[in-house]
Amino acid sequence: MRHSTRASPYNDGTGFAQDPHDALHEAALEVTVRRRISVLLTCGGPNVAMEADLDHEGSITDARIVGHWGGVCIKRRLSQGSSVFRALETYAEVQSA
Repeated sequence: MRHSTRASPYNDGTGFAQDPHDALHEAALEVTVRRRISVLLTCGGPNVAMEADLDHEGSITDARIVGHWGGVCIKRRLSQGSSVFRALETYAEVQSA
């Protein structure tokens, strides 16, 4: 882990007032990078999209349809046999190519 040695109001050499940037790097327990595909179906009201998380090979690990309306968010999981799931697979293949 690299710490900053530049002079700042947080680093006076006493160790009491630690730079917030350095503290954040020491506090993180895990950093996760995820790939997600989102296909916007409607906007304005309600806002509806189909979304899928992708693994490192581009395969769908979790698929759902998401709707936002008036501050409310509703998520519904998609089964692998559904036509929406198959459409997401098609979009994911196009994006991975």
